[in-house]
Amino acid sequence: MFRLRHSPVAWFLLRFVAIYGLLIAPWPGWNAHYAGWMADFGSTLLSPLNNRWIVRFETEARTPARPLDLRIIVANPDRVTASGNAPAVVLELDARGIGWVPTALLIALILATPLPWSRRLGALLGGLAAIHALILFSIGIHLLSHSDASSGLSLVTLSPWGKMVADGLDETLITQLSPGLVCAVLLWVLVSFRRTDWRLLWAASRKNVPDR
Repeated sequence: MFRLRHSPVAWFLLRFVAIYGLLIAPWPGWNAHYAGWMADFGSTLLSPLNNRWIVRFETEARTPARPLDLRIIVANPDRVTASGNAPAVVLELDARGIGWVPTALLIALILATPLPWSRRLGALLGGLAAIHALILFSIGIHLLSHSDASSGLSLVTLSPWGKMVADGLDETLITQLSPGLVCAVLLWVLVSFRRTDWRLLWAASRKNVPDR
């Protein structure tokens, strides 16, 4: 008969559910803290744009009716008036949805995987670097999609095809939650497993097939 204590897959699932549940629980103050970190992260890594763009990250209070807690203000420095004003676009994002939820999923998957801790920690470092590169790319696409002539900023010039691609990526990476989760799972596979691991996992799963 099938026994839980002999099933690495079952124990992996139990560990994953426990870790992921702890990470995404609505801990008091965590969402605001993470949004502030995202604002600092975006400001630091997108600061080179400030030579040609005006980009400012801010946070705002999150409420059940309004989960958008990260604000990005984008303006064209060439259009700044003598009084210091300029036309701007204000973009609002859900920092938890685009950043923390897929990051927490990746962390939980890696920590729950039955591998030596040295490999888990290495996978965690590589996975976190990769998932934050994806988050930064998503924010960059969001800025690109809303900074052409149609927004009034004219910071970039996109062809009709380029605008369609940028808007499609923006819709996929920012508006929808599922692509971020799929990317987190793919990154977990890439950073955690080697070819020999798949053979061992397959052999272990075959040993624990329930008797008929």
